[in-house]
Amino acid sequence: MKRKIIAAIFTGMLTTALCPSIASAEIENPEDYMGVWYANYVIYSDESSERHNVAEYLNQYMELRLMEDGRAYVEMSYDSQDPGAAEVLKASWEMADGQILVSMEEGDIYFDTVDGEFVGGIDQDTHVIFGRELVQTGNSQNLDDLTDSEKVKIQKENPYIYHPETDDPEDIIACYLGTVNLEKGYEVSLDEETGTFTAHWAGDEYYDPKDYIGSYRITDDNYINIRWREAANEYGDNCYGAVLIDRWNQLTVKEDLGNLAEVMSAMANDVNSGHVFTAHMTEITEGSENQGAVKFIDGDYEISYSYQVLPGADPMVTLTRYDEEYDYEQVCTNYQLREML
Repeated sequence: MKRKIIAAIFTGMLTTALCPSIASAEIENPEDYMGVWYANYVIYSDESSERHNVAEYLNQYMELRLMEDGRAYVEMSYDSQDPGAAEVLKASWEMADGQILVSMEEGDIYFDTVDGEFVGGIDQDTHVIFGRELVQTGNSQNLDDLTDSEKVKIQKENPYIYHPETDDPEDIIACYLGTVNLEKGYEVSLDEETGTFTAHWAGDEYYDPKDYIGSYRITDDNYINIRWREAANEYGDNCYGAVLIDRWNQLTVKEDLGNLAEVMSAMANDVNSGHVFTAHMTEITEGSENQGAVKFIDGDYEISYSYQVLPGADPMVTLTRYDEEYDYEQVCTNYQLREML
């Protein structure tokens, strides 16, 4: 899983076109840029060019090495406090229209100079500033500590997908248990010979620590299915990888918002049991940019919500409805629903 997470954040955090307010210059002597560079700051074009430290803001460590023979190496770690755990991704570089083009399996990255600084990019919304020295400020941030507007800018991959060459089943099983129990931070250990696992949850201010035991199976389609129970009792439950993967995909909005009606319909189905809403029967009335009203229809039954979308690499959509019968406001987001059953 580590390589997938790294690739997702890498492609979500770097950009090709630079902010139009910042002047870029062609690279005339590429030999001046050989050697080691560190990703220090990320700048989003809609935040008045405010700089965010990569280690503090994204909890990322990234090192770029350019070699004179055309080779390049990208070292990345999901933990900015542990650069020694970085994974090395092989790449190559060449000159293209006055820019250094670094090509790798995860995508192409263009580098040039902006106001005298070395900058890399993949699209027009963001750029990352590299330096010869690593800059780390403050404490690294967990994704849960970010605001909604910050979270949507980070591209996220389906955490339940398993690929045997790159993924760690322990991480996926921890995600399963967190989804079922609405708790995060499980520590999972596997016994591959017996196909069993143990899991520990440290507890919080309301609940005591818990231990779980279970068995797991990797299917022919490379899903992970588990059967598990709390160690203190005999009640067991099942989690099926295909179900969790499909749920995440159904509740994830594409960056271009092309499947917004499908996602909102899936959300309405999730919070209105007994009804089946489909995208082609969903009526969206946009009041202003990225917000408005939406009506879901199932035969003679109709229900209306207001909606709002925060666009980005991983858009968030919120549905809101006042329930007169129970006198409360029902609010849900696709982020919440895709992480719970």
